[in-house]
This record gives sequence, C-alpha cells and structure tokens, in this order.
Amino acid sequence: MNNSIRLLPALLLAFSFNLQPLLAQKGIALANKSANHVERQALVQDVIPLARLANERLAYMKDVAAYKWAKRLPTASARTTIKVGYPPVSTSLPLFVAIEEGLFKEKGLNIESVQYETANQIVDALAAGEIQATSVCADYPWLSLAVEDDEAFRIYAWEILDTLIPFDLILSRPGSGIHTLADLEGKTIATFPGSQLKHYLELILEKALGWMPEVTIIEMAPADQIPALASGKVDALFTLEPMALMAVLQGVGQIVESSPISKYIGGGQPMPAASFALSTTFIKEHSQTAKKFVQAMDKAIRMINKDQEQYRYLYPRFTNITAELAGKIPVTHFTTVRDMDISLFQKEADILFKAGLLERRMEVKKLIYSY
Repeated sequence: MNNSIRLLPALLLAFSFNLQPLLAQKGIALANKSANHVERQALVQDVIPLARLANERLAYMKDVAAYKWAKRLPTASARTTIKVGYPPVSTSLPLFVAIEEGLFKEKGLNIESVQYETANQIVDALAAGEIQATSVCADYPWLSLAVEDDEAFRIYAWEILDTLIPFDLILSRPGSGIHTLADLEGKTIATFPGSQLKHYLELILEKALGWMPEVTIIEMAPADQIPALASGKVDALFTLEPMALMAVLQGVGQIVESSPISKYIGGGQPMPAASFALSTTFIKEHSQTAKKFVQAMDKAIRMINKDQEQYRYLYPRFTNITAELAGKIPVTHFTTVRDMDISLFQKEADILFKAGLLERRMEVKKLIYSY
C-alpha cells in the first residue's frame, strides 16, 4: 500500500480535530492523481507530522474516557444530594411526608434538611447558594427577591389559605376588652418573625376598617408569643397554627378574627400565602435532579390532599408540635404547579404591589417552574 493511501485515514481523523486549515490543501493535493511522484512524496512528508498529532489526540481522548469510566466521575446532571431549607412548622408537611415515605429515595436522591427560623432566612440562603431548594416559605420575601432578581428562583408548589380551614388568626387576651379589630387601636400586636405577616396585618386592618389604627407591631418567635400574651407584654397576636390553638386551649387567648388573610386581603377567595421554590442555578446545572425532586414533592402533596389525617403523626417528629396538638390543628391545602390557578398568585402579587410593598409589578408567570 503506497504512503498516500495509508495516510488518508489519518487525514480524515485530523480533520475531525480542527486541523482543516493545515490539511485541506495538502490532502486535496495528495489525492490528486495528476501530481508527479516527487510532488507526492513531498506532500507525504508534510502530512506525516499532522497525522501523528491527530493520532496523539485520539489516544489522549481514549485515555480520558477510560479514566472517567473507571472512576465514574460525576457529571453536572449526576448530583443526588440536595440541601433543602425548611421552617419547623406544620406547613412543611410535604417535605416531611416525602422523607418519611421514601419518595426521595425512590428517585435516587439524598436530602439534607437545613432548618431556619424565618422565611427571610430561607430566601437569603437560597439566593446565596447555601441551599438548592426549599420547603414552605412566605410569598412576600420571594416576591421581594424577584423584584431585584427574577432569575434567582422558580416556584414549584404553594400553600393555600381559605376561610374553610382557619390557619391564620388574630387573638386577644381574655378580659382585655379586645373583641373586634377596631379595639386594637393603640395596642401592641405580636406576629411571626419575618416581614410578610407584619405587612399583611397592616393590610388586613386597613381593608377591614377602612382606616389604619395606631398599633405597634413587633416580630416575635413563636415560642415567646403565648407567654407574652399571658403576661400582658403584648395585647394581641396575629399568629398561625398551632400557636393559636395552643393559646386558646391554655385559656390565654380568645379569637378576634379567623382566616383574616383570605377574608380581607383575598376578598374571601382562596389565597396563596407561601411557596416552595428551587434555585434557578440548581435547575440549570442539574435539571434532571431538580425534576426528580419536584416529582417527589408533588407526590407527597397529592398524598396529603387525598388524606389529610393520615400524616399528622409526623408533626411531633419534625417540629415542636406535641402529639396532643397534632391531632387537632388544621391541615392546610397544598397545590402543585400543574394544579395551581396562577391567577391567584398574580392577584396576591398585585395586592402587595398596590399596597406599596413591592417596588414594581411582577408578572408571576416567569417565576414558575415547569417540567
């Protein structure tokens, strides 16, 4: 076999390694039957170093491929451990169910649960890349982040509040003389840490009364709320379950308003109050893992909505809720992206914008995770 025929495979290989500029003219000339023997021999000598280079690159690629196969090096889509931020409250139930029922393991995922005390802390952690996903987290901090960076996260589920399942309540101390919202004039009201409930209370009072009473609103850890109400440190609570039920059972609190969020802010309609989210960076870098995570959480939500009583036993295991209270507190409704009426979320965002709590109006469709 002459040298020109022997070098043709090497020439083709070299072309695949972007050596075209160097080989194009030489390869054509080499294949040209009109070239004389001296010319062809000279071309062969020019092509040999380039063909050797191509063969060396091929050998290197084979070595790398063999090494990766032997070591099973992880790729960008192969991540299986996910850090999930969550508050230790009853509305983190979908996360608890997914862990307890092995739904993440079914997808080949490992979950590292990271506990936070406030929604703002969870949002900040996701934005900083400290966690990849979240359990339930108040909507206002998410929307506030979206005003600054609407590419930071995507929402995959919601907690829905309505008047049929009282979960948010305003309480006063028995004997305080506070029986209506108007009676809160000049009083001190404690609510959960974080910005959302504080702003929501202001909206509730203004919408319910048509004017804004002079009140002092302070953020307070849940564990401190009932003692503060009992001692007179605060006059009222705007709180969530199970704190409301605990206060009433202990004789410390009496109900002034049930479900004020959906009643006054939502106009009597169901209203999303908290969301579950993923880091956009995580979605982009590990799209299949993100999809599997959401599928597991979606399954947990369907299981809860199908039988809300079945998973109450998980509250004491994952939160400070006692077994006695676990059987009494209401279980809110959760919804997935595929089942959600996005107009409700848009309505919530518009209410916050019109109230001056968001610097610009958000089109919430861009914040939704789809798969």
